[in-house]
Amino acid sequence: MKGRERDPLNLIPERRQDLLWETTPTGEVSVTIKQRSLFPIPQRLRKIVFDETGSYVLSLIDGRMTGFEIARILSEAKGLGIEQAEASLREFLKTLQSRGIITLRGGFGHCKACGADLPEGALYCPQCGTRQASEESHG
Repeated sequence: MKGRERDPLNLIPERRQDLLWETTPTGEVSVTIKQRSLFPIPQRLRKIVFDETGSYVLSLIDGRMTGFEIARILSEAKGLGIEQAEASLREFLKTLQSRGIITLRGGFGHCKACGADLPEGALYCPQCGTRQASEESHG
């Protein structure tokens, strides 16, 4: 997989548990991040408040669903085309990861039919729908 960036939709996003997460009664999600400093000064906190769609996506990040699964739910809930939901979510997940707000795990293996990255334990390819051989059936 060298030289090619993994598609975050094939991976499982997880909220960083060491950050302070808050949800308002209206469903608005915020996260507070401790900012690093090279100097011995009191630690500064940075609070990020997400809009309605960002808050909705963050509420779906449960550490079990892949990005593709979240994109399908987002598409249905917000009335977006699946391609638009996938493209928007892909960029949002990349941004969250680059800012240290979430981690992405999984993506073990590739589809035997189309070569797409497969989420951990996938029975079917999220791209082409081809059934994948389970490891238990080889023993």
